[in-house]
Amino acid sequence: MIIDYIFTGTDGIDYSVEIEVYETQDLSMFPEGVNGTFRLLRINPDGERKLIYLIDNHAPYGFHEHDELPENHESRVTIHVKSWQEAWEKFQARCREITK
Repeated sequence: MIIDYIFTGTDGIDYSVEIEVYETQDLSMFPEGVNGTFRLLRINPDGERKLIYLIDNHAPYGFHEHDELPENHESRVTIHVKSWQEAWEKFQARCREITK
């Protein structure tokens, strides 16, 4: 599943959401059997897109959020979820906070 859409936040800024979720046999990299990536990008007036929030999953972290974007992509905080659907719910909630 791949979903990509643009919206304007209540803050008046345009954002892009990019979602990729698919099953995988690579259990060494994705122990859950699912590769999930949820990105929130700010669209600047000149059209440049800047990644500002990310949840993804891969070994050795499992599902985690990159909490210091765009400055520090390497900073990660584990999120405790049982499925990609729960990760998606957390992503949506955080996006609402960021874009208000």
